[in-house]
Order: sequence, then C-alpha cells, then structure tokens
Amino acid sequence: MDNKTKGALLIIAAAFFWGISGTVAKMIFNTDIDPIEVSNMRISLAAVICIIYLAMGKSSLLQVSSTGLKRIAILGISMALMQGSYYYAIARLNVSLAIFIQYLSPVIITAYCTVVLKEKMTMSRGAALVFAMIGSYFIIFGGGDLGVELNIDGVAAGLISALCSAFYIIYGQKCTGQYNPWTVLTFGMATGAFIYMFICPPWILWAGRTSAELLFVGYLAVFGTVVPFTLYLNGFRYLAPAAVNIIGMSETVIASISAYVILGELLSAKQIIGAVLIVLAVITIQSFDYIMEFVSKKTQLKKEL
Repeated sequence: MDNKTKGALLIIAAAFFWGISGTVAKMIFNTDIDPIEVSNMRISLAAVICIIYLAMGKSSLLQVSSTGLKRIAILGISMALMQGSYYYAIARLNVSLAIFIQYLSPVIITAYCTVVLKEKMTMSRGAALVFAMIGSYFIIFGGGDLGVELNIDGVAAGLISALCSAFYIIYGQKCTGQYNPWTVLTFGMATGAFIYMFICPPWILWAGRTSAELLFVGYLAVFGTVVPFTLYLNGFRYLAPAAVNIIGMSETVIASISAYVILGELLSAKQIIGAVLIVLAVITIQSFDYIMEFVSKKTQLKKEL
C-alpha cells in the first residue's frame, strides 16, 4: 500500500469516528442530560487519558515553558467553548445541521485572512464565500419543508462553534509550530477541563451517573477524541494539508448518514442543497489555488523547455 492510500484511509477512519460521535452525543441528549455537562465529562476524561498516555512513555512531551502554557491555555479556552457550543447545537438542532454549520470555519478563516490580514481575494476565495453564504441560508432556513421551526439559540451555538473552530485553527498554528500536537492537545484539553471545574466541579459532575451515561461519555472521550486524533495525526504525515481537509469532509457525510440510520433525522431538499454548497465552498478554498499553482508551474516548465 502506497503512502497516499495509507494516509487517505487513516483520515477517513478519523472522520468516521468523529462523524459517529455526533450521533452518539445526540443519543445522550435525547435522555435529557445537559450538553454542557457531556462536553465537560468528555474533555475531562480525554485529558486524563492523554496525560496518562504521555506520562507512561512520552513524558518529555509534558514539558512546556510558562510562555507556552499561556498560549496553549488560550487554545484550551477556545477548545472548551467550541465543544460546548457544538454539543449544545446538536442538542437544539440535529447532528447534520450542527456539523455543517461548524464546517463554516474554513470560510470564516478565509474571510479573516482577506479582511483583517489584507490577503488577496482570489477567484477561489470569492467563489467559496458566495457558496458558503448561499449554503448557510438554505441549511439554516430550509427546514420549513419538513415542518421544523428555526431554533435560534441552536443556530447561534453552531455559529459560535464555527467561530471558535476558526480561532482554534488560526491561533493553533502558533502552538503546533513550537510543540508536538500531542502536547497541544493534552494541555489544551486540561485547560478546558480546568475551566469547566468552575461551572460544575467533578464531585458533582460525576456523582450519580448511570452506567449507560458513563459508557456513552467513555465512548466520546476515547473513540470521539483520542482515537480519531491519533489517526488524524498519522494520516497527516502522508498527505498534503489540502488533501487532508478535503478527505476530512467525509465526516459530514458520515454524521448525516449515521444520524439518519440511527436517529431517523432528515434534511429537507433545500438543506441538502445548502450542505452541498458548504462542502463545495470548503473544497474550493482548499484545492483551487493549489490546482492553479500546479498548472502555472507546469506551464512555466513547458515554456522553459
């Protein structure tokens, strides 16, 4: 098996676990458990697992300077907000809507780079922003065909999750450029868990939980966080970033299919169109510039020959 195929399979496997975890979370919320509490338990348990894993064989990755800790702590705050708002969106909307709204983050990053950083507005960026705006309108307001009323706070939570995800990606480059991704993930989640302690202390959070709730949360911590992140990191070694992000879009498809099969959740025709446009926007951002650059290089090479 060549490296590209191996990398693609690893990314698809990571997307599978992340996609299924949204449906598992919705199953928990249907039992009337608070989504913020689930986010708290997930991030706390995942942090403990990562700390133990690194302490047992890679303790050097737990050594971080005070400056590094401050940067990662900021990242951890955004991670806690991102997960909490995403789970709240799933609880108030459905799995498919929540994940497609969160996947607006690459478009938000593009807008930030264009408006704030004054980067050039390329054809691909302009097209992607148009696709995203139209797609967002359809996916948010297109539920009327199914008799579903618009849930404002759910949509707001989804948009907050997308904003936090965009911040996490932009700011995270400052951290991952200096530290191993496992270090960033572990200390980031530990920071998030620490913040959640002030919302609901562990002795209250974990008290009286049923075995079913603990099983679901354990799944989210292990198979919704640690396992897919490990697969993703390994897949990233074999593929270019653009390819990773495009293949990673399979998470949205997996989440929608699993939500339909397990929970019976549906999207209207307009929402499906909106979802396709959002996916198209992300793929356009990630691939078009690379394709044009490749074509330009090939053309230049032919001229030189």
